[in-house]
Amino acid sequence: MSRHLIQELEAEFTHKATLEAMHRSILLVLESRFGQIPDDVRTAVRRIQDESALDAMTVLAARCLDVDAFGRDLTSAASKPR
Repeated sequence: MSRHLIQELEAEFTHKATLEAMHRSILLVLESRFGQIPDDVRTAVRRIQDESALDAMTVLAARCLDVDAFGRDLTSAASKPR
């Protein structure tokens, strides 16, 4: 395997691991604040693959009034074109 290919694979693995950690953090914040999180919210969080968007969702999870408000804002943010 070429060094370049190994570096690409490492970068991809690191990116995926980062996204997974961010997903877990968002869900952990929501669970600690509100208890059980609906499956549709879990699925919507896991669909987000942009680190900047996940940063915004982390802040939203910490500030939202309830899990329904988080879900509405999440759906709204996900539907905006980039």
